[in-house]
Amino acid sequence: MTSMIEEGLRLILAGERPPAPTAQRYARVSRATGGPAPGVDFPRMRDIDEQDDVERLARLKSQDREAEN
Repeated sequence: MTSMIEEGLRLILAGERPPAPTAQRYARVSRATGGPAPGVDFPRMRDIDEQDDVERLARLKSQDREAEN
């Protein structure tokens, strides 16, 4: 914090001004079309999400057990 105050005072006393902010830039949005990558089956994604939930719950339970000990 002190170094920031010192830098600000140095700039003010020297008469220097910080550079003006640049124009805001937006991220490019893809216009590509198509579908899922080969081998990705959306109905099967539900199974993957369910497995992720099971693993996450197991981690939370193990953390709770560790916290109790």
